[in-house]
Amino acid sequence: MKTIDLETYKELGRRGEYYKLATDPEFWRHLNPNFTITENGLVPPLDPIKVAADELAHVKHTLKKDGYFQLLRLLEEKEMHKLGRAVTILHKEQWPTPFCMVYDEFWQLYQRLALVLSQTMGKDYKVLPNFWVYYIDNNDNGSGWAPHRDRGAVSHLTADGMPTSLTVWVAINDATPLNGCMYILPASRDPNYPNNLQVQEAKRLQDIRALPAPAGSVLSWNEMLFHWGARSSVDASEPRLSMALGFQRADITPRETPLLDPKVLPTFNQRLSMIGQHFFRFGIHLNLSQQVISLGEQLSGLGEPIQVWDTVPYPGDEKYKASQRAGTVKPMYGPSALAYTGAPSAPATNNQNPIGSQIQEPAPVVTGDDHKDSSQGPWWKKIL
Repeated sequence: MKTIDLETYKELGRRGEYYKLATDPEFWRHLNPNFTITENGLVPPLDPIKVAADELAHVKHTLKKDGYFQLLRLLEEKEMHKLGRAVTILHKEQWPTPFCMVYDEFWQLYQRLALVLSQTMGKDYKVLPNFWVYYIDNNDNGSGWAPHRDRGAVSHLTADGMPTSLTVWVAINDATPLNGCMYILPASRDPNYPNNLQVQEAKRLQDIRALPAPAGSVLSWNEMLFHWGARSSVDASEPRLSMALGFQRADITPRETPLLDPKVLPTFNQRLSMIGQHFFRFGIHLNLSQQVISLGEQLSGLGEPIQVWDTVPYPGDEKYKASQRAGTVKPMYGPSALAYTGAPSAPATNNQNPIGSQIQEPAPVVTGDDHKDSSQGPWWKKIL
């Protein structure tokens, strides 16, 4: 393990050299010294949490009927407090919070849900390269993502009405109506589910359902479900911290590639690559600065491009081969479908609070007034 040079980190932050910081695992270890980064990803999987048979039966029933399920307080409060501390530190250090996925623990949490996932997605389920970590400020400007369907191009259901892919969302702290909890339109109340998914609306407001969730709760929904994160409030007692990761059955063609093995953690470079690509993929929900667009472009090259195959045949299918011969095949997302146009990183201006510039000993590094936001806001967010 190399010696940590704090002054070098500070200077890199002042100069806006975020790529050098992001690709240094020791930098992340310093920010959260109680977390691990196994660079080759080879870590024994954690044992799954036990869930009672009647609860699993109810999970399947509500997935078929309404397109979602809730398992309240499934994960330990102590574990959630540790994850929440890491999210808060990255937020105060002005890093986009999806960078929490550099740490083993954020991936291992989902390994502990293996029993639930095998019951809903089949025993050989796969992890989709589709995740986010949320920090929703407790003020009148904070909000979750706008109403949408995670996968609304075509219908994906098994013959018995079960989903073929899921989003699994974890409440790291209490999610309430005041700090932006999730809202959904139950599938049984959605006239456009599952065969008219391009229509994304809830005309009958009384059909909308709030899903407040105490810390440690696991919420999951069919990726076709219409849902959103609510607006927060200055009256909320704390920000809303949460995370989400996608999964699919193994006996269907990939919805996205590269599919990941749930028993094996991604390598450090794979994690960074996916984080970088997500700044493009989910940028519609954010106001990203040119600096983070450039950083995302650089990080994307560290791993395999993410491709989404919702509306085009997957490679190997006969339809794909025919489209390939005709020169018409094009995935929904990825370098072959989306041009990355990031400009070189610009150094942080003097009136910004660049990440890493506040690093002090001892770690963890953030404490209240040391990390007040400047008038320009965080470096990664475009101030309108």
